[in-house]
Amino acid sequence: MHTRPSSSIRGGLTRVVLVFGAVGITAALLVLWSSASDGRGLLPILALSVALGLTWGAFVLGWRALSGLRTLEATARAIAAGDLAARSGPDVGPVVGEVAEAVDGMAERFARMWADREALLAAVSHELRSPLQRLAFGVELLSGADGDEAEERLREVQDDIAELDTMVGDLLLWARIDRQTVMREPLVLAEVLDDLVSKAARLRPQVRVRMEAPPDLVLLADPRHVPRAWANLLHNAVRYAASTVEVRVRHRDGQVELWVDDDGPGVPPDQAERIFEPFVRLDAARSRDAGGVGLGLALARRTARAHEGALWVERSSRGGARFIYRQEIGGRTATSAS
Repeated sequence: MHTRPSSSIRGGLTRVVLVFGAVGITAALLVLWSSASDGRGLLPILALSVALGLTWGAFVLGWRALSGLRTLEATARAIAAGDLAARSGPDVGPVVGEVAEAVDGMAERFARMWADREALLAAVSHELRSPLQRLAFGVELLSGADGDEAEERLREVQDDIAELDTMVGDLLLWARIDRQTVMREPLVLAEVLDDLVSKAARLRPQVRVRMEAPPDLVLLADPRHVPRAWANLLHNAVRYAASTVEVRVRHRDGQVELWVDDDGPGVPPDQAERIFEPFVRLDAARSRDAGGVGLGLALARRTARAHEGALWVERSSRGGARFIYRQEIGGRTATSAS
């Protein structure tokens, strides 16, 4: 898409170029007249050459700026018309280069936001349909049940409601997490993890969950997001483990690492980054009965990065996956904090 710059931009730059040119030529003529009156011959020619050179330089600079602004305006108009792939590129010249870079960065962020929005809408329409259908079916069965059967149906309905609540919570958090300021409050790791491990173990009682954490280690982190990120890692491990999940905390060099190991199918090396993309589920073993909308790991990584940390997955010594969450501790011992 190519559009001409507005008349105000063209007129403003034209006036700038004309002023530079007029000033340069006037200065050259004045120097020439002054030198000629003193009887000097070469000096007027030299002065005129310098003045004309400066004038030409100003003209070229103004013309390049005008050309860059034309490209920048065309890009802005294309973005406004819905072409989020439009970019000014690096060849806009030094005068408007920084502005063009900012506009290109803004367009890139808009494009990512739009892609996330489309994926979000697709996930909502697809993933919420299943528990809603189960709820409708369960309520229908519940209406004709009594005694033990009624209690069982009621538990199933409650499970579906809890699943819906988790989905909606993840979707809302994904929509607003980038706009929230990170809070830094002291969290006693052992206490937080003990609660999270107890809840995760109830998801699949047949899976043994073991935890190893220093009792007095305190982490400065956002209490709204970090426990939820760790819960996502634990739920993921319990969901796919064959029999055992291990949770360990390592503290060294001013940083804390949370290791979550399982003995499940693991993550293929070529999928180790893709698994953290929003709304992505891997094929084969690690996607069975996954539930959710595929945001748990993406939210956990985004939380780690918001705390200037990192989250990645590697092969566990138990044969499954090992998720490692790392961030600076920025805390104290529980004793000194009190």
